[in-house]
Amino acid sequence: METPTQDHSFQDEVDKTILEEAGTSSWIQPRPGDFVTVECRSSSGPSVIYHWRVGCSSVTTLTIGGVDLERCVKTMRKGETATFKSKLPESNGVESTLTLEGLERRDDLLKDGRLVRTTVQQGRGYQTPRDGSELRVRYARRPAPKVSVQAATPTAAAGVISLELRASEGLREALLSEEVTLLAKALLRQYGGTIVVQAGEGEGQPVRIVRSGEELIPTPAAYTIKTAAGVLLRELDKMAGVEPFMPAIEVPMVVRESGCVCAMRDWLPGLVGLRILADMRAGQRVTVLASSALAFGEKGLPEYGIEPNTDLEYDVELTGIYKWDDVSVGGTGNVLKKTVKEGEGQGMPAEGLEVTAMVEVKDDDSGKVLLEKQELKFEAGLGKYCAALEETVLLMKKGEEVVVKCLDVASCTDPALNLVGEEKKLMNFYIELIDFDASDIYSMEEPAKLARCTKCKEAGSRFFQAGAIHRALRRYSHVAGCLSYMEDWKDAAVKEEAAALRKVCNLNAAACWLKLNSFKDAESACNLVLRDEPTNIKALFRKAKALEGCSEWRQAEQILRKVLELDKENKEAARTLLKVRQMAKQEEDEKKAIFSKMAKGIAKDAKSMVGPDAEPAAAEAKSPKKPEESHTPTTKATEAAPEHKQEPETPEVDGAAICRTLCVAASMVVGLTVVSTAVRRYR
Repeated sequence: METPTQDHSFQDEVDKTILEEAGTSSWIQPRPGDFVTVECRSSSGPSVIYHWRVGCSSVTTLTIGGVDLERCVKTMRKGETATFKSKLPESNGVESTLTLEGLERRDDLLKDGRLVRTTVQQGRGYQTPRDGSELRVRYARRPAPKVSVQAATPTAAAGVISLELRASEGLREALLSEEVTLLAKALLRQYGGTIVVQAGEGEGQPVRIVRSGEELIPTPAAYTIKTAAGVLLRELDKMAGVEPFMPAIEVPMVVRESGCVCAMRDWLPGLVGLRILADMRAGQRVTVLASSALAFGEKGLPEYGIEPNTDLEYDVELTGIYKWDDVSVGGTGNVLKKTVKEGEGQGMPAEGLEVTAMVEVKDDDSGKVLLEKQELKFEAGLGKYCAALEETVLLMKKGEEVVVKCLDVASCTDPALNLVGEEKKLMNFYIELIDFDASDIYSMEEPAKLARCTKCKEAGSRFFQAGAIHRALRRYSHVAGCLSYMEDWKDAAVKEEAAALRKVCNLNAAACWLKLNSFKDAESACNLVLRDEPTNIKALFRKAKALEGCSEWRQAEQILRKVLELDKENKEAARTLLKVRQMAKQEEDEKKAIFSKMAKGIAKDAKSMVGPDAEPAAAEAKSPKKPEESHTPTTKATEAAPEHKQEPETPEVDGAAICRTLCVAASMVVGLTVVSTAVRRYR
């Protein structure tokens, strides 16, 4: 989102009061090059409509009641109505009311004037195309008007042209009609400047185009305003050599990194076509001016009537953005949802509440109808229908339409609808969520909330018994979440029953997590129970099983001992304890073997660092030296001199190297222990 620039001098000169805020989807403000339509209502006269391109028209010098019109408009958003009053003494307190009726954003996509996009209609939502997205695009094309591409960068002002309208009734609607707006755009394209649309005085033609007091194009008096505007528009197009658009077509496209894959070859090729659509939203409509170099160049496209070196103008609407989302209960990718029509608001159905949906089912290969289109009413998520239908509507908004591709036999088999899934057979569900009960469970009365949670828990138990573990887990987790906070419940009996239900759902959720080999989640679910009831045998035992799955043998052993202290007859706990002890001993033996091998390696490395001469030198030091024979005559002095023994040489030892080796070895031991623990916990 762009940050609006602040005109501090304007704020000092003008008082602005917003009478009506713009819609939440209208967040941009006019900038140079944008086409704007402004209604001005002044206390001194009737309404007047102004059309111009911001920053390149004579409106920059137009003031109303001492207020610069363009500086006012730059502070507004589409749909906003505000009053402006000059603070200067010479304005005499004249107040003007402006409404920004239209804002068409102009983007020079390549910053060189060769690819210019003007947004005629804003899109909805926030989703934009991405790699792999499926699109529906409606477009028409024609050779671009010569003046349009050449004047991609607006130039200086070209004066004021007046459109005078005369009508006995409905004048304001005529002033803002689409026909008159298109005529104003054509006049801007042809002449530039500012187009002022206002009521004409006296009688005469319904539409009169005047510049500097002279009529530019004569209009027969017999026409109505809209008809006359259409005739004048065609005349202007003829003068400018503008051809009509070809009939619009709607085509599917797939977004790839190299461009948009489209069956129609006259769509702009490669990255050029992708650049136009890359940041558009569903419902957005734009016009695009593309130079011949970016379109079809010197060769053109003769089979589509596109001559060589032809600049093109496209009218493009992105009617839909579709992506496939994995909605399978186990995240397996076997049930995929594609939204073909977006829904309203942000709310979605909740488990256990009634929904109304229109459903049709077809075979993907043959297109054969397996279930005729019909309206179904059911409580979402409770198991009346198959998972492909029930679990999908929980992720939809009111009015949303989706296609669901189902490859999972269990998810699309439905006895109630006579649907039988087959291996490697794709089934397509076409679902429209018509309505749903939007009751908020958190605002329900306590007994009603408990009753609804009980329904969901019972559905979870049915799913668990049928082997639909993921669906069971969703229901148990939903109930536990709804009842996670009950501090402010007033009815003690209902609160006690709800607490018991929450405990059961957490225990059942732990059992589901164990079956899915998600041991950390199972441990967390058990901890929720043990927080309120530390001696709950089921919670302790299932936590021990979770720790066993994480290879945390000693912790599992401690908890199993506690289980047997509380229930000495628990045979399953006794069997699990025996197994855990064996695994713990095996792990200790493995560690000892590894540490022994490492210690031998360290001793060997230390010995090699002492040096090869260490052992001979030591042996020589221990053995007594024989006195050397001397030919020097012995004297009394020499006989009396004390005998000095030669000390053995101490071998040099690289102490720093030994320390480094020991440190590395210690690090290896610690690292091995950490890695071993991590592997056990996430094995």
